[in-house]
Amino acid sequence: MTYSTTGPAQGYISVIQHNAGKRDVAHHTALQLAFEQGADILLLQEPYCPRNHSQGGFIGLTHPAFHLLLPQPTNDPSNIAIRPRALAYIRKNRLSVTPCYEACNDPDLQIIKVFGIEPFYIINIYNEKAREGGGATTTTTTTGLTASYTVKRLQDLYSIAPLEFPAVLAGDFNLHHTWWNPQAQPSRVNKARELVGWLDSLQATLLNDPLVTLEGGTLLRGNLKQESIIDLTFYTPFRRYTLNNWRYLPYTGSDHEAIGFTIAPITPLTPTPSSPQITPYNLAKADWELFRARLIGAREGAIEDIQWAIDFEDLDSLATILESLITRAASTTIPKLRVSERSKPWWNPDLKALRKALNTALRRYKKGRTRAQEDHWKQQRNAYFYAVRAAKASYWETFLQGATSRDAFTAYSYTKPQTLTLIPSIRYSNREGAEVIANTFEDKCSAFLTTLFPSPPTTNPSPNIPATATVIRDSSSSRGIP
Repeated sequence: MTYSTTGPAQGYISVIQHNAGKRDVAHHTALQLAFEQGADILLLQEPYCPRNHSQGGFIGLTHPAFHLLLPQPTNDPSNIAIRPRALAYIRKNRLSVTPCYEACNDPDLQIIKVFGIEPFYIINIYNEKAREGGGATTTTTTTGLTASYTVKRLQDLYSIAPLEFPAVLAGDFNLHHTWWNPQAQPSRVNKARELVGWLDSLQATLLNDPLVTLEGGTLLRGNLKQESIIDLTFYTPFRRYTLNNWRYLPYTGSDHEAIGFTIAPITPLTPTPSSPQITPYNLAKADWELFRARLIGAREGAIEDIQWAIDFEDLDSLATILESLITRAASTTIPKLRVSERSKPWWNPDLKALRKALNTALRRYKKGRTRAQEDHWKQQRNAYFYAVRAAKASYWETFLQGATSRDAFTAYSYTKPQTLTLIPSIRYSNREGAEVIANTFEDKCSAFLTTLFPSPPTTNPSPNIPATATVIRDSSSSRGIP
């Protein structure tokens, strides 16, 4: 699937990466944080994906302002076969992106292609052993890679099919090295040596700000003997972008810091008029009888042009004429959708105030490291967790108590499975006979054209055999010719 929009203003792309620790409040808070700060991309590791007990899969949480991108293709994000340990949210009406399922199909590793002033890849990674059993199969990619740890599978993937554009690698690497943590113990460095050598071969740059990470590390646990820095951001050389402003964001309730950074154009872009964005129609409020009458009336005035295009088999002109007729009829009979960003309906100012108090308590604890500060931080965290869950439950109960018969359809729209795209990924054989997967809109068009209009079979012409007298006589006899 491809989410194609107008792109971020002036080419700046704001990114948030965060390990939510499989906590519902941390996941919701990260989404609200991304919404408030205008983030274009939210990369989550260990997201909260509750079990769908009725269908046996897992549920991917959605948000009104973001598209949900899963690491593996699915037609129903409310029934994911394998619990993802890495997923992404793309802000609506900001970017043009597509998930690269043809390159990587892995619940712990996600590759997303971003179409900006310079195309590049975002690689969202949760480095851990592949899972076996327990409702999840061994992690594999479409290239058949089965390495134990995620970073090793990524390295193997690169060795087989190197990515053609620059890449940003962000996530929870679960590794220790003096490159990003000068205090790393020598006994723990060996596991990261292979990754460090591979990143060095890619000429990758570490984006983490050492002045920030050494103020308590990226992992927030009271029993740590020293700072643990495992949430990392790397990038390979760009020509037109630079990465900067790596920073900690307000606390979410996870045991990992939320991290933000910016992908900015090296040369500031000059504002240029953009093509008008096509606003979708609200088909639910269409006046179809009036639309039919307007379309028939418009057709009468264009019948000669339509017949001319048919007679000369000018399909392009015919398509243009029909598109114009339909657009003119729809403009007066079908209202446009009002596209507006909004937060979760249960989010309220009290939750924002509690989150601010929680963040203040955490920062004080990280500076002082006293037992009293730790206890106060944990008390604020528990109060915030309780308030978020209570707000969600109260909003839903209030809605159901005051619901009318018509509201039943609204409740159903909240709970029904949400599809990610009208046309799912398509597996088909191309004209060369190779089996491929179509994910983007253009690839799906090619899939339909190839499947519905296959190339005509090739026939070998009959050899030019001279007709001898014997052949002519035998042929004439078989037809009864004297």
